[in-house]
Amino acid sequence: MGKFHLTIVLAFAILVMAGCAPRKTIAPPEIKHKIERNLNSVSVPPHARGTIEYSGFRDFKSGFYLTRLGDTVDLMLPGPLGFPIAHVKVTRDTVITVGGIEIKELGFKSLLGSIDLERPLRTFKIENVYYSGRHAIAEGQILTGKGVITATPAGRLERIKIEFASGVLTLGNFSPWGENRSYPAEIGWRGDKARLRIVLRAE
Repeated sequence: MGKFHLTIVLAFAILVMAGCAPRKTIAPPEIKHKIERNLNSVSVPPHARGTIEYSGFRDFKSGFYLTRLGDTVDLMLPGPLGFPIAHVKVTRDTVITVGGIEIKELGFKSLLGSIDLERPLRTFKIENVYYSGRHAIAEGQILTGKGVITATPAGRLERIKIEFASGVLTLGNFSPWGENRSYPAEIGWRGDKARLRIVLRAE
């Protein structure tokens, strides 16, 4: 191989390496500032960048895409290869704006941690959080008594009295993002010492 061919090969290698160099953001510079403080909500490889290709559930009222636990978001790399270079696994309920770039953490677990269980509802315990379709669901166990649940997450959840009888109670409006949009929520239960399920509906 002559020097000319070697030079071409080296130049091509440098271009490829430059294209694969680690990046600190997953977005173009004009929207970088929107996501710098939110990158911890998903596991993003440092070199991932480009546009987000996402197939999931869209809340048309608010313009948000709601992912589910275990969903995968593909980050596309524009360039000579042009195939996905990163598959982002959603670690919590993650919100992606219609623009496809800004990523926010819903912080549903943080919401549950902020619930203040007043007497005599001292033995209620949230045991599991999971996601089903467009719904974020928390399950727990009611052991005794009746009482009031108060929550002060980023949004607002009104004080709710819980009576241990079969049925579903509508909590009213709940805003997980602390903004002017709100969602109906429900608490469902059956009998004393039964399961309690909180459903946040993004509809």
